[in-house]
Amino acid sequence: MVQDITVKLEKAKNEPDNFEAQMEAGDMYAQIKRFDEAVKFYQNGVKLKPDNFQANVVFGERFFDTKQFEEAEKYYTKALEINPKDINARTDLATTLVERPNPQFDRAFAEFKKSLEIDPKHEPTIYNLGVAYFKKGDNENAKKMLARLEQANPNSQLLERMRKALQ
Repeated sequence: MVQDITVKLEKAKNEPDNFEAQMEAGDMYAQIKRFDEAVKFYQNGVKLKPDNFQANVVFGERFFDTKQFEEAEKYYTKALEINPKDINARTDLATTLVERPNPQFDRAFAEFKKSLEIDPKHEPTIYNLGVAYFKKGDNENAKKMLARLEQANPNSQLLERMRKALQ
């Protein structure tokens, strides 16, 4: 397995124009939480295929993971230009707007609303919208989202997380 990883990383280093090799190397580094290295390879991949939806989403995720929310926003926005109906990318974009040092709640709420228009029972959107309301100090709407999540899926794994987040 270690040899396989070494071969793949060498391939990415030796073939900087190979999109798949760049993205795969980024994934490998991300799995072991070496995000700085992962970002380098993802950046190479996005340069090779700037209109690749998945590459932009993955790059956005890595910036999100390292709390670089403004950078994450750029890549989620690009991904949504490519595929505006993707609920997960839209919810992730909205969440970056909430998590930054100066939250942009109104923009975030608009993005969450677009996601829920596509799928009114999308659990991650409901969860993150509830947390956003709570962070804004709107406990009434946060509790409504908790109830909505319970109604959407009484067995949702996000329910307990949301209850804790709202305390």
